[in-house]
Amino acid sequence: MISGVCFLEASHEGAEQWSSPRIRFPKTSTGACFTGDGITLVYYRCRTFVFGWNTLFFVREASHHLIWFSDDCVHTMLSQGNNSMPYDWERVVTHQSQHAKRRQRLLSQITQACTMWAQQHCLDVTYARDSAFAAVIALPSRSQPIIRLVAQLILWIYVADRVLDRQISPTTTPDPNQIDRQIATMLQAFQSPVTTTESESSPDLPESIYALRGALSDLLARLTRRWKHTFPEAAITERRRQFADETTKLLQAMRTEVLLRQETVAHLTLDAYLTCGSTSIGVPLVSWTIASMMPEGLACCAEIQPALFHAACCVRLCNDLSSYQAEKAEGKVNSVLLIQMRDATAPLSAVMATIRVRSHHEADRFATLIATQSSTMLSSFLLTTVAFALQRYEMGGYVRAN
Repeated sequence: MISGVCFLEASHEGAEQWSSPRIRFPKTSTGACFTGDGITLVYYRCRTFVFGWNTLFFVREASHHLIWFSDDCVHTMLSQGNNSMPYDWERVVTHQSQHAKRRQRLLSQITQACTMWAQQHCLDVTYARDSAFAAVIALPSRSQPIIRLVAQLILWIYVADRVLDRQISPTTTPDPNQIDRQIATMLQAFQSPVTTTESESSPDLPESIYALRGALSDLLARLTRRWKHTFPEAAITERRRQFADETTKLLQAMRTEVLLRQETVAHLTLDAYLTCGSTSIGVPLVSWTIASMMPEGLACCAEIQPALFHAACCVRLCNDLSSYQAEKAEGKVNSVLLIQMRDATAPLSAVMATIRVRSHHEADRFATLIATQSSTMLSSFLLTTVAFALQRYEMGGYVRAN
């Protein structure tokens, strides 16, 4: 079982001891040394080859233990690492940022539309600009109505996550039945048009739950009108059903995370955490929504699922790196805290480096898989979303024109 990780800036001399007749390290590289019961996995990420980043793995016997690391994660790296295409996310960010000033007007318009929509439906407007930016930067050449709809869906996901998170605190245990009632109430949006005034029938539920239900009903109605321009009635019915299914998956994944307690996750692996976290981050729902507006979108979305999973994992890990302090104070669990709880002696810098390596690995696997797909609105959205998620962590925030 792999049980340790130690990150280092590697010199050529330091790497020499790990070299073999088949693998030689360049003079500049960074890497990590994963140590477990009798073996050491050495990981190097080298930027000297033709295609940018290259990842090398091999195993050597060892007898010492470092800090904890997911054995599932390392197994994934061992089986897939050498087959990954490096993702030059910095080039994507640079390209998009070159056009940022020209999009300032659009960003301002979409931000205003998100703010007005949130106020109309009694939603928190805190994330209006972040939602607008995510849609504008990832869908720069699409029509304003599409960008606006995607931005408002992202805002809805932000608000739903915050509303459910309010039930978490370090001193109380969330009530699963109450969470189930809240989710069921939000999902009533798929049954019939609703308004926030219906909250009088269940005064014990927060007003924000009914606000989310009303906003979701509005999003469904507007999506349906857009689908009617392109698809027959049977296809529209199927899209409404799938939208309900994807939204349910999102909310159920959020429920799972709300019920995770820091004192009860000793059994949870990083891979198991990502199975849920890759859904709760919202990337699958937004991706499905974008695909649903494309003529061959649903088939495309099904084909792209493996790449989509790795993209969502990368975004989740990047989000965890930037939010772990707030989530720790709230009593939540994320990937950084999960590793810390496995070994309280692990230095935070090494734990964060562990997650950072995994996020880059997920990005590389995504790049490998997406390269086999044709270029579409969905693939463009995912490529840019992953790039800016990585950039946000690397640089401490999105690059925006003033």
